[in-house]
Amino acid sequence: METINAEKAIGIANSAEGILIATSSSAKGDMVGMGGSIKDT
Repeated sequence: METINAEKAIGIANSAEGILIATSSSAKGDMVGMGGSIKDT
């Protein structure tokens, strides 16, 4: 498994083309949260 440092990750994200989709979720106690973002580059 390759380890990606922060500088390399930023470069990869900045060079992405097309439609980018990011999602996240969390749970704490009895509450669950989720979110997402869609961006057309």
